[in-house]
Amino acid sequence: MTAALLFSLTLQLVSLGLLLIMLKGRFFHFSGSLFVLVAFVYHGLSELLNRLGPSGTERAGLTLSELDRWQWFVGLAIFLFTLSYLLVLKVKETTKVTLASSELKNITTFLDWRILAIITLPMYLYELSGGILSENGLSGKNYLQSGLVTQFLLIFVVFLSFSIILHFGVKVALPVFLVQALSIVLLGERLPVVAVSVALFYSLKRVNLTLSPRQVWTFIILMTLVIAALSVSRITTGRSAYGVNSSGTTRTNALLSGVASLGKIPETFRKQFSNRLDGNDFAAYTLKGITAGIPPVGFTTFKNDAKLEIPSFIFPSKLNMTEADRDEELYFELRYDMPPMNRLPTVFGTFAGYFGPYWLELIAAILGAMFALIDRWLSKFNMYKFVIGIGLIFSIMYYEQGPTVYFAIFRGVIVMLAVITFIQFSRKSTMEKHARLNA
Repeated sequence: MTAALLFSLTLQLVSLGLLLIMLKGRFFHFSGSLFVLVAFVYHGLSELLNRLGPSGTERAGLTLSELDRWQWFVGLAIFLFTLSYLLVLKVKETTKVTLASSELKNITTFLDWRILAIITLPMYLYELSGGILSENGLSGKNYLQSGLVTQFLLIFVVFLSFSIILHFGVKVALPVFLVQALSIVLLGERLPVVAVSVALFYSLKRVNLTLSPRQVWTFIILMTLVIAALSVSRITTGRSAYGVNSSGTTRTNALLSGVASLGKIPETFRKQFSNRLDGNDFAAYTLKGITAGIPPVGFTTFKNDAKLEIPSFIFPSKLNMTEADRDEELYFELRYDMPPMNRLPTVFGTFAGYFGPYWLELIAAILGAMFALIDRWLSKFNMYKFVIGIGLIFSIMYYEQGPTVYFAIFRGVIVMLAVITFIQFSRKSTMEKHARLNA
């Protein structure tokens, strides 16, 4: 282990330790602590496993010193994020979520599981008809499907699962979690399975519903097996089984083939890990380019990301933008001469390319303070904050995609908030009308 990696891992583990101690068992109640945990997985744990096991193919053009240079910066960035977060959070004032009985009644009334099922099921079936994987770039249909999954479907799946548990009680939580995982895994990606599970767990914490340790660990084991089956099936049958125009039957058969081949997990892990889970090569290539004299990108890609989330009826020509302008990852790859590969930009990795690695430390501290202020605001519960909190958790879980995912998810959140406002206004108007008629 090099000095840089040891330094980085030490700061990351210290950050997690501080959060566990200061939050006193309420680690999973807050977005800031989850952000640090996810950042550790992508920058700390993944780097350690890459160096101990088969090295990721994405980093083939990088030297150890170039990878180490990024570790010096990212470890400190995570630590500064944590310090800033804890200083601004005011732990003693924020660790208890305030939940009025009227707000719980309001959310129970609004999140009717039967209505949510009617809304969610058609979106889910539409996704099964085409999938979220594209083999031919960004077509109109694939753009719509991707938007449905990222902005609406996954969030509505969590709302549906949450409402069922809220209605029938915690005793049904384990089967609900499992059905949710099995449904999402048929879309062909592993991360959404984890994302919806964490978001549902967070949702239950928000209303002070606690699962038993037995329920939690049983689900973790079962979810791991489901994800392992998907990983194996993508080796044995190929990713195309979950791709464009793959039917639900094809996906189910592919998953079952993965279940039947679970004995190949060690081989599958080596193949898939060395080609997928690497949250550091993108940033290392970026720093390599900046060190060689290529200027940082500034806010260029950030502004492009924002443009892409403008509704099509306002900005119909956005799909005519160049592929690099539509894809922040591709923009960086072309600018910093990265070999073509499916990389994980990550939030901190992308921020390092905006203004350079030294500015990353300041950005990380500011970001930590922002997350603390948001968590303080979210601690006073209502329907609007509940939806925003779920959107924030999904954004954190998609950390690997970089800052662009916040634009995509919160566009959907804004639409949901508008719908909630309209429904509540309509209900209020109807109640006032009945009151006048009965007066």
